Amino acid sequence: MEIVNLPPLRMIQGQPFTQTWLFRDKATGQSVNMAGWTGQVSFACGQAIEPLPLSILPSGRIMLNLTAEQVDDLGHGTYQINLNAPSPDFNEVWQGTVFVAEAV
Repeated sequence: MEIVNLPPLRMIQGQPFTQTWLFRDKATGQSVNMAGWTGQVSFACGQAIEPLPLSILPSGRIMLNLTAEQVDDLGHGTYQINLNAPSPDFNEVWQGTVFVAEAV
């Protein structure tokens, strides 16, 4: 399985964080019907945070929502998203870096 590298997540301490991705078919560029998919995100930075579920809409939108407290537990490091399709042949793994800036 190919690992897809994503841009960094840039967060600010003490502030909630939301990120949305649109899953697109690699061949056509069209959004993918993601009915029945599940997903979670894991972080390797700061304090240990249990893997968190992602919100996945049938339209292909994938959403990550973190509370301010969860952001405060993170530091610089990496994240990994595991997307599980109804058929395992289509599972995806995405990864990227995390930056958490101090609030000014």
